[in-house]
Amino acid sequence: MTQIPIPTADQIRKGFDGGINCAQQVAGTCAQVLGRDRDDVVRMAAAFGGGFWRGDNCGAVCGAMMAIGMKYGHCNPGDDEASDMVMAKTKEFADAFIGRNGSLACRDLVQYDFRQEGELDKAFESGRIDEFCPKMVQDALEILEKIL
Repeated sequence: MTQIPIPTADQIRKGFDGGINCAQQVAGTCAQVLGRDRDDVVRMAAAFGGGFWRGDNCGAVCGAMMAIGMKYGHCNPGDDEASDMVMAKTKEFADAFIGRNGSLACRDLVQYDFRQEGELDKAFESGRIDEFCPKMVQDALEILEKIL
């Protein structure tokens, strides 16, 4: 088990206010713990917030998948043992996240469909992102703490 510093909801909101999305916060936190370059990982995660800005897979989930890849991922063809491990850890995370929150999909969790024009803005303006999404970041990191 890896000790992961879980940020407070206020720290997460401050990140959001600075343009650091949920995927970046989860992946960046894990990068530091796993000895990876935080800035590089945060850059890589930039496109994954808000479920690819479409409400698809939750950005916190995407950041968690990146963290699982950082620790267990493989890069050589034929590395079946590592491939099996990353698949098992991915399933373990997904099952735990769904168990806590009911879905992996941002649009289901946030209850706004970002594929529809204006819905992302409405989600921010309504306060839904600030009140709800910090919990998704915290949940992802808490689950990862048990998996990594």
